[in-house]
Amino acid sequence: MTPLSFAGEVLESLKTRGGREYFKVEVLTNDDVGIRIRHEAGTARVPYGDLPDAVQSKYRAEWKKAVAVKSEATKAEGERIRQEEEEKKQAELADKEKPVKPRLPAKVSKPVTNGPQPPADDKEIKKLDAYIADLKIKASEALAEAAQLRRQADSERSRTRRVTRNYGDQTSYTTVPDKSGWAKATKYDEQAAVLESQAEKARALILEARGRREEIEERQALPIQAE
Repeated sequence: MTPLSFAGEVLESLKTRGGREYFKVEVLTNDDVGIRIRHEAGTARVPYGDLPDAVQSKYRAEWKKAVAVKSEATKAEGERIRQEEEEKKQAELADKEKPVKPRLPAKVSKPVTNGPQPPADDKEIKKLDAYIADLKIKASEALAEAAQLRRQADSERSRTRRVTRNYGDQTSYTTVPDKSGWAKATKYDEQAAVLESQAEKARALILEARGRREEIEERQALPIQAE
């Protein structure tokens, strides 16, 4: 219950014990100390002790009565809440003291499935595919460059030079291989051999990677026991 409020009450005039008089008075609020009013000259707060006897007995007595009623209601509500909290605690203690029945482990069936393998295998396959593709490119480039060097070597070996020989008043001409061309051809052949060896190593690595990939695919094809 809210303490009685006299807000809105209107008085023609109000004269305090101290002799001050207010006209056209409207009560704004009241509490356990006094009342707050609006009058024709402004606002003011008047303690109960400064009010005339008739006005004081009306406001103060009613206020104290209402405050007492509210206090009792608040006390009763507090007691109710305390009682509910106590009952709740007692119920929680009782639940804790109850024996707990052991739970049997649930039976889990392990069906055989052919579902997808763990992501780790898929990632490894992707890495192997990228590795194989890179090796193929390197092997192809090495063989193409080696073939170009072989053609250059053949071209250099085919180079000749004309040799003139004089026998008295006779002159003969002979065509012989150009030694400088053979030297270049030998160099090109050596470079081509290195590239062909690199391509052969790349092919071996490709076969090894493909074998690893096939092992993973075979493992994926095996039945999986569900946990």
